[in-house]
Amino acid sequence: MTLFAWQVIEFYGWASSVEDSLLFFSILASVIAIYAIKFSLIKFFGFVFKTTKEADEYALTVLLFVNSLGLFLLPIVVCIAFAQNVSIGVFINVGLGTLGLFLLTRIVRGLIIGINSIRVSKLYLFLYLCSLEILPFVIMVKFFIETIS
Repeated sequence: MTLFAWQVIEFYGWASSVEDSLLFFSILASVIAIYAIKFSLIKFFGFVFKTTKEADEYALTVLLFVNSLGLFLLPIVVCIAFAQNVSIGVFINVGLGTLGLFLLTRIVRGLIIGINSIRVSKLYLFLYLCSLEILPFVIMVKFFIETIS
């Protein structure tokens, strides 16, 4: 995911004044920090609401989806790096579509985990999904739309 984000930023020239290795490692640190915070919040909310089993299951689901996303993005990243006859924009759009599809599938899986548990309040599940899953995605899409146009 870090390499894909780096390639997208390089393609659109958003960080032309930053050295490539510094940009890559700052993206890597950001991704690690985001997922560390996400897992910490999942564990914290599981402890607070006494739903540790469901929180652990959801944390495992997030981990599996992130690892699977990396496997699906690998050929796209390789094509962006080495393709010469095809526009890089096509691969970037496919990668962003893959990212969106995985995020949507992860949200649906989180809903299924929460709905199947009698200990999870539907209101808390809705608030969690809106604040920690959907809102960052909406902000990211808004950022990309504003910077591309």
